[in-house]
Amino acid sequence: MAEALRIDRALFASLTFGMAGLACNTGRSAPVVSVVEIPVQPPQPDAATPPVSAEKIEDVEGHVSPDDPLDEEDIGSSALEGGDAAWAPCGFVDPSTVTRPTSTCNDDQGTARACAMKSCSSSRFPFPMQKCEAYRRFLKPKVADKAIDCLAKLTSQQVCDACNTYRCGDLAMKTACPDPSADATCARITAACRSVSMTDCKTYLAGLNAAGRAKMQSCLSATSGCGFGIYSCAESLY
Repeated sequence: MAEALRIDRALFASLTFGMAGLACNTGRSAPVVSVVEIPVQPPQPDAATPPVSAEKIEDVEGHVSPDDPLDEEDIGSSALEGGDAAWAPCGFVDPSTVTRPTSTCNDDQGTARACAMKSCSSSRFPFPMQKCEAYRRFLKPKVADKAIDCLAKLTSQQVCDACNTYRCGDLAMKTACPDPSADATCARITAACRSVSMTDCKTYLAGLNAAGRAKMQSCLSATSGCGFGIYSCAESLY
């Protein structure tokens, strides 16, 4: 009982002195700032590494870009008709990269071989065979034979790319023997379609037979065909 009384007296004295201190303090007391305990934080990851720059996307297997060589022979390089390789149409061969015959020659002789080529390795793709038959129909025999020979050399992966088929035909036409008989038709074409030069017209029409020249004149005499250009009309020969 005496020990309990001493505790009560001690508590009473503490309270009394505390109240007395408050009564004597006439100034504003400083605000009491409570201590906030920060909970244990999870370990932080290492500093973020900068994003990896995007890698150049490689061509899908079996795709051969127009600038890739098909074999060891020079088959010309792609470039736009105005000389800008960055915007070259699919399969277009820059005429400055190939050599045309300068001596007298005749592409009308002989007969073009039958179309024979490898099948596309990834899917059924009839376009190369269809275009090959068009080459036989509208190109002079020797010119068509060059295109067919080029198609026959394509691998089963290269033949899946339509650009390679177009390129074989464009190369054959641009290496055809010069033929002055195309001049009259080209004069009519350039009069109807001012964007076509006489040089380009003679380059293409020299390798075409009568049916091919008629198709080219019809295409380039139309507003749409003239707008797309002589290479697009050559592509559309079927």
